[in-house]
Amino acid sequence: MADFGSQVLAALQATINPDDTQRKQAEAFLRKAESNVQFVPILLGIVSQPKTSPIAKQTGAITLKNYIKRGWILDQGHPGSLRPADRKLLKSNLLPMACSGGAAAAAIPQSVRRQFNEALRLISQQDFPEEWPELLPGLVSLLGTGLRAMDLAVITAVLNVANDVFRYFRESFKSNELFTELKLVLETFQQPLSQTFASLQQRHAQAMAANDVSACKLVLRTLRLTMRIFYSLNYQDLPAFFEDNIQSWMTAHLSLISSPMLPPAAAAAAAEDDVAGPGQLLQAAVVQN
Repeated sequence: MADFGSQVLAALQATINPDDTQRKQAEAFLRKAESNVQFVPILLGIVSQPKTSPIAKQTGAITLKNYIKRGWILDQGHPGSLRPADRKLLKSNLLPMACSGGAAAAAIPQSVRRQFNEALRLISQQDFPEEWPELLPGLVSLLGTGLRAMDLAVITAVLNVANDVFRYFRESFKSNELFTELKLVLETFQQPLSQTFASLQQRHAQAMAANDVSACKLVLRTLRLTMRIFYSLNYQDLPAFFEDNIQSWMTAHLSLISSPMLPPAAAAAAAEDDVAGPGQLLQAAVVQN
């Protein structure tokens, strides 16, 4: 299988070859390789290995996402071509890989994580919650790990996944099935979301007091994700939990609208910029809520 792994790696690198013939040959090889039981494990290994080139990581992640998109489900709800063992492997590995911290995080660049997030969204649309009950506990566990260490990279990664998955609630029509799924998500995620929001507000206040512009921007980007998730979870109706805690949430919303987002010098520079910065994007998300 080592030879097969080398062939897959070479094909991934060849998919960006400017030579049309070589590129098509590589693409054809990868499509044929999907029938090999080692294809998915090898792709996961390629994209997570520190020594793999950035190009191979990126093309490997795209190949994996596209395979999931084609093979997870067929028309009319019938299972696609992905083998049960591969489905289990992907569910077990994609979430921790997308939300990894420390040295593991350095091995998986943002461009790869974005592909993982999309793959997780595709899988969750089909399998959550009945066929993937581990998704929510996994998100909450990883979020708790990030909060205990105040590791913004992990917190942001988890919230990115949650935002992509929960976007479903603002893109779907009302139905009993939808509200059943929303109830499950709320019961599991509403309290961790509130805790995360409060912790991030405190971290932003600390960064402002320290005049730490880079930390402020990072926290603002992460706070925006909490606002997008809040929007998704409240889109269909106002849940009881958020209704009971509406004063604290709306007070925080007002604070985010009226308080400085960056230290004075950085705020003045941002005001002159034609491109919306993290503070402006956060405030736009607050207004939309």
